[in-house]
Amino acid sequence: MVLGMLPDKDRSMREAVETEMVKALQEQGYQATSAFEAYGPKSFQGMNEQEVMADLKDNGIQAVMTVALLDKEKEQQYTPGRVDYQPRLGYNPFWRRYVYYYDRVYTQGYYTNSTNYFAEGNLYDVGSNRLIYSVQSKTFDPSSMANLAKDYSKVVVKDMIQKNIISSHKG
Repeated sequence: MVLGMLPDKDRSMREAVETEMVKALQEQGYQATSAFEAYGPKSFQGMNEQEVMADLKDNGIQAVMTVALLDKEKEQQYTPGRVDYQPRLGYNPFWRRYVYYYDRVYTQGYYTNSTNYFAEGNLYDVGSNRLIYSVQSKTFDPSSMANLAKDYSKVVVKDMIQKNIISSHKG
């Protein structure tokens, strides 16, 4: 089961992360499900960790992957203006020859804004309530929430396979 641990105001982000992580795991041959899909938007609200693990165990869940947004920071960067020189060719009628000269071209400075997301993913064995895998990541200014969720999920699943946390059952 994949469980996005995000506040209600980030519900669409939670749905996207859970959905994409489920897809990435299913592509590797795992039977995965989304907590949002199985339990709804208020999944496990008001329950402590032991109650959640007992509920998951009762429902046949063997492992749970939690994804939490640790921080979201906005950055503004200034790119200074510059002066470029552009060559020009001119004709001097008095000397009857062509001459080169350079025009100055000014480019104004500008500001760019970006948003960086810091996330943490943890994989727990439900039977033993033991942490199997943990990863923290920083994503730089994703083009959309869907792309952020898809890229994050693929990278995390690939890392789990490389570290022999899970194996690829594709085929």
